[in-house]
Amino acid sequence: MEKYLIELTEEKNRLFREIEEAKKVLKKINTEDSLIEKIDNNLNYINNLAEMILNNKEDEIKLNSALLLFLEEYEGKAKEITEIIDSEFERIKYLNK
Repeated sequence: MEKYLIELTEEKNRLFREIEEAKKVLKKINTEDSLIEKIDNNLNYINNLAEMILNNKEDEIKLNSALLLFLEEYEGKAKEITEIIDSEFERIKYLNK
């Protein structure tokens, strides 16, 4: 289980680094602040879920509950982030034609 938690933390950190790089580009292309805020809110939510898993690793029942919540919520939050980033890049590509 410890190995899985380490992998989860590494994956989360990698995802956050990639999204932070994308946010830099979005800010340069004058993306609305509200969209950047949505990305940040979703990142904070994902981070809180991951922290909940790590903080409950000693209690199997709490750990299982935290993992279940993470699995239920992660995909939707990550999808919302990628949709915002993709739509903004598409908008810029369209405007630069």
